[in-house]
Parts: sequence; structure tokens; C-alpha cells
Amino acid sequence: MRARSRKALTTLQVSLVAFVIVVLVAAALILAAPTFMGGPSEEGIEGVKTVTITDSAGRNVTVTLPVERVVVLNTDAAEAMCILGSRDRIVGVSDTVASKDYLHMENLTTVGSWRDPNYEAIAELKPQIVISYARWPGSELEEMLTPFNITVVRLDFYKPETFDSDLTKLAMILEREDVASSFISWKRSMMDMVEDRLMDLQPEEKVKVYVEFGSRQWKTFSQGSATHQAIVAAGGINIAEGFNVSYPEVSAEWVLEQNPDVIVIADYGRVSGYSVEDYAGMEQLWEDTCNRLELMETNAVKNGRVYIVNSKLLGGMRTFIGELYLAKWFYPERFQDVDPEVVLRDYFELWLGVEYRGVYAYPPFTETTSFKQGSFRGVSA
Repeated sequence: MRARSRKALTTLQVSLVAFVIVVLVAAALILAAPTFMGGPSEEGIEGVKTVTITDSAGRNVTVTLPVERVVVLNTDAAEAMCILGSRDRIVGVSDTVASKDYLHMENLTTVGSWRDPNYEAIAELKPQIVISYARWPGSELEEMLTPFNITVVRLDFYKPETFDSDLTKLAMILEREDVASSFISWKRSMMDMVEDRLMDLQPEEKVKVYVEFGSRQWKTFSQGSATHQAIVAAGGINIAEGFNVSYPEVSAEWVLEQNPDVIVIADYGRVSGYSVEDYAGMEQLWEDTCNRLELMETNAVKNGRVYIVNSKLLGGMRTFIGELYLAKWFYPERFQDVDPEVVLRDYFELWLGVEYRGVYAYPPFTETTSFKQGSFRGVSA
């Protein structure tokens, strides 16, 4: 009797030990599973797949995949969605996005402004995510949308130094990493070309550059602005780089004293852009600039080195194209075979998926070059 009891007890002990081992092994496996910060997670017990990224506001944001319904509050995010071939996932936009004719999103539901959206309108669209800038709107965006199980993703896209990272993170959310990689490689090929051709440029060969807001005389760009980054990347010396604010106001006397070799006017859509059909407005702005008494004695005006460019090419995700324009203007002998307009056309047609039209720079490039035959083509969205 005691032998049977001891045998039964032994069997129970073995079962308990086995159960404890199973539990410990399972716990160890769970603890050993990888944590994905900036990468997709494995499917959980319920088959839910997520991705966690660190957004432009420095927050760790987890998004459930797949993402099929998106609201975008600014044009930079809208362009990024197009680059990734995900235009069809956008279900709502801000009024600013709807107004941009090159995006062709005027028929989508509008949800107020990019800084003050209509939260009820957003909720009615039942998006999975809303994309906004890091700073705008404020924290009320999360406060108002979280109760509707809508995730806010803050990605800037307008800063050249973080654009590649922003695009890669959005691509992870949309599961379009291969497209993001292709676009970044295409973009990098042109930036590398500019860098390579300017590698042996001596300090005394560098041109001094003054870039002015097209709508505000004597307002310029200093360190901390995308335009300053473009000037430096194109091998120029920004005469305003010494200011401690990004967009300083200067005087006519100061500009004349600096005596720039090149003057560039950044036009904010008054005489250039997607809907502008001819160069008449840009030509007039060019003539007005050259005839300003305060500038007529500069080397730039004396030597005919005054240029007009659409401001979208000197800030945000198109800055790398603006660098091509600047580099060719600064050092034409080093970029004789380069036509930046071909790259801009490819950006619209291959990546945004829209017809190329409009005017963006003056004087226009007219020479036929080998670059026009597609030296940087071959990668499409």
C-alpha cells in the first residue's frame, strides 16, 4: 500500500516537474523574442503584425499593419506617399494639400487646415493613421484622435538632413521599403555626382552667393535653412552664413559690400510653379532684379549671373534637385552635360506619377546634352 502511494507520489512529482519545465521554457522563449524598434514585429498569438518607428517628434509609435487608410495634413507627407506609390491609400487631406494642383488630390475629402484640422471629419473617414509635422498641430492631435483608435505619425520630410530617414520610416509603415530604397539610391546618385565633380574645387575658386526671398527684398537664408545647405552642397559660399538666425534681414549696403558673384531669387510661386505656362513672369522678375540700383554694381549683375528658381527646389524633399541647378549655375564648365530639368521631369513623372509641366528656373537651360538622354534614369517607382 505504501509502495503504491510512493509510486503515485513519484508520478505526480514527475508530472509537476515536467509542467514547471514547460512553463519555464515558454517564458524563456517569450523573453528572448526580439523587440522591434524601427522594424516590423512577428505575428503574435492573434496574428497581429505591427511596426514601431521613432518619429520626427522623438516618440516611439507603434502601428498595426497593414495600413490601408491614411489622412495626410501637409504637402510634404502627400508627396512622400506618392513617391512610395501609395497615393491610393490616402482617404483625406488638408485644404492645403487639396489645393496643390500637381498632387491631383482635389477630389479627396478635406479635413480642415494642416495646423487646425477638423477632428470629426477625420474620425468619420476611419483612417488607421494621420501624418502630420513634428510640431504642428500640437498635442491636441493625439488627444482628439486616440479615442477613435487613430494613430498619429509625425514625420517632417521637409528637412534635407532627415528626409531619407523619414521616408524609410513611412515605407516601413506602408510596407514599401524596396521603393524607398530605390528612390533614395536615385537621389543619392545625383548628390554623389555633384560632390565628385566639386571635390578638387579650391577655396579661392568658390563663388560668393546671395539668395533672396522672392517676395521680400533683403531677406535671405543663413545656417539652419535648407537653402543654405543647398548652397554649400553646390560648392558656393553663402554670404549670409555668419548670421545666428536662419532667415536674416540684411541691407542693400551690406549686400553691395559683400559683392556676390551670383544672385539667386527664390520665387514662392508668384511667377513659377506647376500651373505657370510661360517664362514671362520670371523674365520680368529677372529684369527687375538686374535693374535694382542697389544690385547693379555687384559682380553678379555685371556678369549676368542672376537666376530665378522656384522655392520648392531650395527646401524640403526637392532640395537635391535645387542643388543641381545651383551647381550648374555656379560652375557651368563642370556641369556642361547636366540638365537639371530632366531630373525634375523624372521626379514628377517617375516618382510622383503625374504629368510634368510648369516653369521652375530662369534663364532656362537650352543646350542639348548627353545627360538629357537619361544618365540618371533607369530606376522607377
